[in-house]
Amino acid sequence: MLADVSLLAEGAAFVDRVSAGDALEALRLTIPDRSFGEGAPGVDLGMTVYDASGKLLLRTHQPLDRQEGELPVTVRRALAGESTVTIRDDEYFGLSFAGAAPIETPDGRIAGALETLTRIDQPFVERLAMLSAADIAIVTDRRIIRSGRQNQIPTMRELPANPTALTVPTQLTIAGESYLSMTVPLRAGISGDAGTIYIGVNRSVIDADRQDAQRQVLTASAIALGVGAALAISFGVLLTRPVAALAAAARRIQENDLHSPVPRSGSREMRELAAALDEMRLAIRETREDLVGHNVELAQRVETSDAGLSAATVELSVMHSIIQALSTMPIGGPAAASSAVIEQLLRLDWIDGACVVLSDADGGFRVTAERGFDPDVAAATMHAVEESFDASVRSAGVFVEDIRDAEPLRARLASRRLRAVALLPLPGPGGAGASSGALLVAAAQPTPYLDSRRSLLRASANDLAVSIHRVRLTEAVEESRRRAESVLSEMTDGLIVLNGRGQCQVCNQAAARMLGIDAAHAVGRPALDWLPLPASIVDRVLHPATPPAGVTGVAGITATTSAAAMSETTTPGEAPVVTEHAGRLLALSTSPLHDADPARRGLILHIRDVTDIFAAERLKQDFVLMVGHELRTPLTLIRASVDLLTEEGAGTLTATQLRITEMLRNNSERLLHLINDLLDMSALDSGSVRTQPDHASLSRVVDGVVESHSAGAHARGITLAALQPASPVFAWMDAHRIQQVINNLVENAVKYGASDGHVTIRVTPGEPFVRVDVEDDGPGIPPDEQPMLFTKFYRATAVRARSGGTGLGLAIAASIVELHGGKIWCESDGKSGCTFSFTVPAEPPPGDAQLDP
Repeated sequence: MLADVSLLAEGAAFVDRVSAGDALEALRLTIPDRSFGEGAPGVDLGMTVYDASGKLLLRTHQPLDRQEGELPVTVRRALAGESTVTIRDDEYFGLSFAGAAPIETPDGRIAGALETLTRIDQPFVERLAMLSAADIAIVTDRRIIRSGRQNQIPTMRELPANPTALTVPTQLTIAGESYLSMTVPLRAGISGDAGTIYIGVNRSVIDADRQDAQRQVLTASAIALGVGAALAISFGVLLTRPVAALAAAARRIQENDLHSPVPRSGSREMRELAAALDEMRLAIRETREDLVGHNVELAQRVETSDAGLSAATVELSVMHSIIQALSTMPIGGPAAASSAVIEQLLRLDWIDGACVVLSDADGGFRVTAERGFDPDVAAATMHAVEESFDASVRSAGVFVEDIRDAEPLRARLASRRLRAVALLPLPGPGGAGASSGALLVAAAQPTPYLDSRRSLLRASANDLAVSIHRVRLTEAVEESRRRAESVLSEMTDGLIVLNGRGQCQVCNQAAARMLGIDAAHAVGRPALDWLPLPASIVDRVLHPATPPAGVTGVAGITATTSAAAMSETTTPGEAPVVTEHAGRLLALSTSPLHDADPARRGLILHIRDVTDIFAAERLKQDFVLMVGHELRTPLTLIRASVDLLTEEGAGTLTATQLRITEMLRNNSERLLHLINDLLDMSALDSGSVRTQPDHASLSRVVDGVVESHSAGAHARGITLAALQPASPVFAWMDAHRIQQVINNLVENAVKYGASDGHVTIRVTPGEPFVRVDVEDDGPGIPPDEQPMLFTKFYRATAVRARSGGTGLGLAIAASIVELHGGKIWCESDGKSGCTFSFTVPAEPPPGDAQLDP
């Protein structure tokens, strides 16, 4: 029963119809010879088909166990891949087989489930008895169905009290006849097991069949023995001859005789065996012929590979020799490097000549090295390639395997006896297609430039370009070194370079002469070991009083070491330190030595002999002081005399006399002002000016300046005003000197400002500095001139065009501000208006500390 259900479920057409959900066609496939509803062979009561999701596709009977809408347990097992068969006995269907099996596709996928129901009745038992040629009885506690007899209802004495297991035969007696039976559990609907079914075979039939079988076996054994002996004798000779022939053929095949066919004789089986042996012979012969062909081809390949390997070995050797030759610095520069490459390339049998051309300063090319070429031929070939191929092609390399196939070259090089040419550019240091020359190789015969050959030539050109660039860099570095040494040796100023550890790296002859040391003895040693200067002087030079935050100086000079001293923030001291050494005055200053590598940064110590400069400056100052005092006295007398002429007691002067006396007064005042500026500047330069700072009112100073310049400003139509906080602003200053600074700035603003304009003095308190601004709306000062405004005797272009002046006023103002520890500067867009600003400390600095304005 289970086999029937499984075969039905595994039918290909049936599976396809179920997978497609065609229920009617699936049903027709199961009952091809009967009308719908009559049932199929072995499926008397009908069937049920489900798809893979458990959906009911068709049903030809009432639901089992009357559970409409529920998926039976057996169907769920079938959808999980398990086939089941049970025997049922209920009121609706009676005694029947119920089977369930999965519907599987060829690839093993479950497409659905099939459930069938077959009635167990008298016709079923009769068919079973006919098929088994036995007397069959099926017994339950409700009925007895025997073949050839009417159905009966069993009595209790006919059934065993304790049914045995399925695998143990049971003796069953029905109506006086003995049956050998097996037991199977019986289900009754959904209630589960409802008893036992007994399927038995009549013992009399079994005994008769056993005795008959024994007689037939004895008779057949005797007959078989006699017939076997006769057949052995008669067939022995017939079988021996074909076998011997086959053995001989096998020996011939073993001895490599593959051309003699295998004889075919004897029985059909022997002839088929001979045919198979002959086919084997032919297959072996064909295989051997193929092997011979493959061996010949393999030998040719090996020969070709040997040749290729030999060529590759030579090429690798050439490349290695080129790299080795270029790895060291060739003596002789680019020409030597080019000759080394050419010498190795000519070892290749596919190169007959080679040359290297390099670019010159004029943008042209010159032949640097050549072998196998005449210089004229090399140059002509180079120009021919250049004219035949554009720059984009040449930049990737030109490979002409046969000049006859390259029409532009054929006409130009027909008389040069060249057949193959390759040109490789030498990449320049600038990159992006830049070229410093070219490598040109040629052959007298057509030459295939294989990929390996092209790679070798490109690598050779690149290595040569790198070597030439390295040689040129080395030559440039050497030339720079020679120039630096020449400049250092010819310098009149001393120059010492210290590294980050305070060790001397460079000491020129001028520094050694000024310090009275041996330059060679100083190089490589810490500065403190050989600098013949007081430690306080060295510390002042290498450690400014107001260095940037975190900068403490050069390691090895003091106990404190800081790498920041070598950084880009390191700045020289505020002014050169002047000291006396061996009867000479030396000015020492430092500047940072910058480098991208922090380990290579350091300080440059500059030494200048200022003995003669100081002497000349002293003479100048003495002369200025003498001349100034000598001129000031007569000028004072002249001015006093002019003042007496204008007084009432001197009499009445005519208009001409008044004009002359006014001219005398103005020029004497101007000359006196000039002398005072010269004396002040000289005093400031000599350092003899000493400020007397105090906590003074800056507001009062500004008010005094406004009052003194109001008349002059009014005369030019200029509005002079001061913008100050309501509360007085105090500063740590020498009030007289700061008033001199503001007077100078306001005087310039009134003198050079626009008529009918404005001049404003602005005071801005702050910590730690107070700021003063003097603003005007004059012509402005160009930005490139502003840094020079505070140098002696400099006058801006706009000022020179409008009026005279000494160019000392701003220089004096700057010196006074710097004496206070402040800062002065100018701001202007160069078109209109100008603002001069300076700062002074709001409070006295603590101790000897300096303030950063």
